[in-house]
Amino acid sequence: MYGVLLLWQTYTATFEAAVEGAAASKALQMTRPLTFDIVGEGHLPTVRVSAPTLRNRSGLPLLLFHRLLVGRSETLQLVLTNEGALQSQVCCHVHLRLTNLDH
Repeated sequence: MYGVLLLWQTYTATFEAAVEGAAASKALQMTRPLTFDIVGEGHLPTVRVSAPTLRNRSGLPLLLFHRLLVGRSETLQLVLTNEGALQSQVCCHVHLRLTNLDH
């Protein structure tokens, strides 16, 4: 991919496993959970919403459609840009909010 700087990033996590029901058994009460750190390097997919640029207070993109007469339509663009080094797959969830039609 041209124009994309490929930087390795370091990712860390802590894994902890415990036995369920340990409080019920005296023998299990003395066991400690298994805990260890996981460290790795690599890339994560990076997708950016290029359009629309309008955002709500939470930073989510807004598509503002105008009021239309019956039988008319309007089209707005949603542009997604893959800015990462990996191929990406995107799943979109659309939330509709209708305004009061009496105004």
